[in-house]
Amino acid sequence: FDRINAHEIWNQETGIHSRDNISLYIHIPFCKGKCTFCSFCTYPFEQNIAKHYLLALKKEIKLYAKQKYFKNHTIDSIWIGGGTPTTYSSKEIYSILKLILQALPCTDNVEITLETIPKVHSKKLLSLSKIVTKLSVGVQSTDDYYLSMFNRPHTFRDTIEFIENAKNIGYKSINADIIYAKPGETIEHWEKDLTKLTELGFDHISLFSFVPVKGTPIYESIRQGNLPSVCEVSTEWKMFQMAQRILNKKGYSQYTAYYFSKNSTSQF
Repeated sequence: FDRINAHEIWNQETGIHSRDNISLYIHIPFCKGKCTFCSFCTYPFEQNIAKHYLLALKKEIKLYAKQKYFKNHTIDSIWIGGGTPTTYSSKEIYSILKLILQALPCTDNVEITLETIPKVHSKKLLSLSKIVTKLSVGVQSTDDYYLSMFNRPHTFRDTIEFIENAKNIGYKSINADIIYAKPGETIEHWEKDLTKLTELGFDHISLFSFVPVKGTPIYESIRQGNLPSVCEVSTEWKMFQMAQRILNKKGYSQYTAYYFSKNSTSQF
C-alpha cells in the first residue's frame, strides 16, 4: 500500500464537506488461545502487554479526535472486535467506550457491538449491558468435536448457558457466527449443526464457509493427512442452500449473502 495519508483518503471517500454518519471499528488483538484456523492479527493475552496496548489505544483515540476530518462526521455505530475483546475486564472495555463517547462525535443512540466467546462470566455480561447494545458471539459449531479441532475455548454447553444468561440480562440483539464445510463434514452433519443453533434463540446468524489458510495449524494438519480434506465446492454450495432453507423456515430473513436476521433491529 505504500504510505497512507489519512487526510487524502477521507477527502476522497467522503468529501471534505460531507456530513455522512460513519462507523468506528476498534481492534483488540488478544485471545486466551489461538484457534487452529485463525489467520487474523491476534496474540496470546498477557497482562502487561494488554495493559500497554490499552494505553496506546486510548492515546490513538485522542489523536483521532483532534483530526479535522472527524468534525463533519458523526459516529452511529461502534464495533469492538478482535481477537477476543472480552479478554479485557468489563471495567477496561467500559473505559474504552467511555472515552470514545466523550472524545468523538457520536449520535445519541449510537449502536455498540462487542465480539465475545460463549465462555464469558455472566457478571461481565451484566456489567457491559449498561453500555453495549449488541453482542456477536463466536459459536462456530454446536459439535464439541469441531470445537476441539478448532481449539475453541468453549463447549456447546457454554453456548447454551451464554445465550440463556444474555437473554435474561436483557440483550435484545445477539449474533452467532457458525462455520460450515468444515473438514470432513457431511451435509447431514451440517443440517444437524445449524438446526441445533437455531433452536437456541439467537436474533442473528452469520454463516462462514471454512477456508484452510496456508500457515495455520489446521491447514498443515489437512495437508499432512491428519485431518480430512474440505468438501467439494458443489457440496459447499448445497450446504449453503440448505442453510437458506432452514433459516428461512425458522424465521430468519437473509439481508446479505451470509447474514440472516429475525428482525431489522438485529441486523449487524
